[in-house]
Amino acid sequence: LIAKSVVAEYENEFNDNKIKQLERQAAKLEQDINKYTESLLELPKSSWASIGQKIETATMQKNDIEILKHALDILVKSNVYFDIASLAANQKPEIYPYPTALEHLKNAKSIVGAQKLIFGTDMPCALSRDSYKHLTDYITESKVFNENELLDIFYNTANKIYFN
Repeated sequence: LIAKSVVAEYENEFNDNKIKQLERQAAKLEQDINKYTESLLELPKSSWASIGQKIETATMQKNDIEILKHALDILVKSNVYFDIASLAANQKPEIYPYPTALEHLKNAKSIVGAQKLIFGTDMPCALSRDSYKHLTDYITESKVFNENELLDIFYNTANKIYFN
């Protein structure tokens, strides 16, 4: 009986279409990697470093998407929440407004929902990378979340978890 209710809760929260969306993003990045690799043969050696950077960036983004997809697939549970406070700091060497972090936020929102995301500020090492304003503004000004979702991320969810 307990196993059935756990499976039912998981199926209720987990949406296969969202995982398929991540798989499409990874496939698109794979196509980009192949396109960049093929273009190396047609370009002068002086431009290879630039193409190499594009290949490396696309490969890292593809790997990040695959790791995120796998982790969210495992972790979509009613009692699991995701702290996004250091997400931007983990996207080195990217700088504000952290486009890769924004993609991760969009994916996380579509898979687990904004009500499962929380901005915890117990990571002072993230502040050594950028200002607190940038680490919050990239979320609040991104248009990824509406006003109610931002209230959940920055206050309501933590209040519910820790004080109710």
